[in-house]
Amino acid sequence: MSTEFIDVFFPYGSYALRKNFPKIFTRLFPPALQRICTRPVLALPLGNGSAPLLVRWPSIAPLIILGLILGLRGHFSFQTQRKWHRPPTPAISLSFGFYSAMCLAALVCHCLLPRSSEWQLAMVSLDIAATGSCAFSALYACLSDELGDSLRKSWGGAGAGAGGGAGAAGAGAGAAKAPSGSAPAAAAAAAAAAPSAAAGTAPTEVAVAAGAGATAAAAAAAAAAAAGAAAAAAPPAPEPAKPAPLVQTGAAAAAPAMDRRAAARAKRQHVINLVTGNGLINISAFWGVRVPYMAEAIYIGLAAAAALGVGAYVLRRRMVGRQPLWFGLMLAGAGVALAGIPLDAHLCLWLGPHANHVVLLFGGCDLIMYGFSQYVREDLELRYDRPYYEGRRAAAAEKAAAAEKAGKAGGQGKGQSGAVGGGGGEVRRRGR
Repeated sequence: MSTEFIDVFFPYGSYALRKNFPKIFTRLFPPALQRICTRPVLALPLGNGSAPLLVRWPSIAPLIILGLILGLRGHFSFQTQRKWHRPPTPAISLSFGFYSAMCLAALVCHCLLPRSSEWQLAMVSLDIAATGSCAFSALYACLSDELGDSLRKSWGGAGAGAGGGAGAAGAGAGAAKAPSGSAPAAAAAAAAAAPSAAAGTAPTEVAVAAGAGATAAAAAAAAAAAAGAAAAAAPPAPEPAKPAPLVQTGAAAAAPAMDRRAAARAKRQHVINLVTGNGLINISAFWGVRVPYMAEAIYIGLAAAAALGVGAYVLRRRMVGRQPLWFGLMLAGAGVALAGIPLDAHLCLWLGPHANHVVLLFGGCDLIMYGFSQYVREDLELRYDRPYYEGRRAAAAEKAAAAEKAGKAGGQGKGQSGAVGGGGGEVRRRGR
C-alpha cells in the first residue's frame, strides 16, 4: 500500500509521523492491511524464451504514461510562441516539461525497477527534483504574470501595439486610408478635370456657330489634350499594404536602442531567475537527498506553495470562456489527490491492492495539469488570438471596401472623360 511509497520518498517524515503521531498513522495505514495489500506485480511475457517484463503497481502505469503525454504536449505547446501577439510563456512550458520528467522517473522507479536496484535512488531523486521544479516554474509563471501583457511588452514582442491584436488593427486601419496619391485621389482628380474641360468647350462651340471653324477645331483639340494630360498627371495607385506577419522575425527597425537593451535585460533576468531556482532545486534534490526533511520540503512544500500561488493568481484575474470549468477541474484534481490519504485503507478493503492513495495521487495530478493546460490555452486564444485575428479581418474588409470605392470612382472618371471626347468630336463636325 501507500506506506511503501511514503517510506521510500519521505523516510524522515515517515519516521517522525510514526514516532510523534502513532495512533493517527496506524489509523490511516493499518499494519494488517499493509501486509494484505502489498505492491502488486504484473508479469508481461515477451516471448522467444525471454524473461517476462515485471510491471510493479500496474494500476498506476497508465496514469503515469498519460501524465507523460500531457507534460510533453504542454511543454511543446507553450515552449516558444511563434505568434508575436501572444505573451511569452517559458515558465509555463518548463512546468509541463518537468511534469513529464517526473512521470518518466516515476514510471521507472515505481513500475520498472525493483527497490533493490542501484538506480532506484537516482530515479527517486529525479522524481523529487522534477516535482519541485514543476511546482516552482508554475508558481514563478504566476508571480511574473506570464499570461499578462506586461511581459510581452517588456520583452519587445509587442512592437508598438497596446494589446493583443492592436498592432494589426492599427496597421489595417492605416492601410485602408486613401492618401493623396492613391487610386481614389486619382479618380477624384480625373472627375474634377472633366467638367472643367467640358466647360472650356462651350465658348468654342459659340465661335463655330459664328463661322470660325478652324479656330474652333484647334480649341477643341487643345481641350481634349488638356483633359488627357490631367488624367495622365494623376499618380498611379500604390500597391496594397501587406498584412501584418504572424511570425515575429525581429524587433521593429524604428525601436530605440535603449528599448532593445531594456527588452534584452528583462528577458535575461527572467531566464536567470528560472535557471537559478530550478538549478537550486535539482542540486538540493540530488546532493541533499539524505538531508533530513529535504525531500519533504521540495516535494510537499513547493507543491503546496504552487497550489496556493496558482489558485490566488487565477482567482484575481477575470475568467473568460470556459476557464471556470478548467479551474474547477484543477480543484477537483487537488481534491482527488488529497482524498487518497484518508481513503487508502478503505480502497484496499473495497478494491484490493490495485487501488490506493498512490493511484489517486497520480490521477489527481493528471487532472490538475490537464485543467491548467486548458486554462492557459483558453486564455491565450480568447485574450490574444481572437482580438488579433478579428482586427486583421476588419482591416481586410475595410481595405476591400476602399478598393471597391476606388474602382467605382475610377469608372465614373472614365465616363466623364468619354463625354469630353464626344463633345470635341461634335465641335469638329460643326467646324467642318
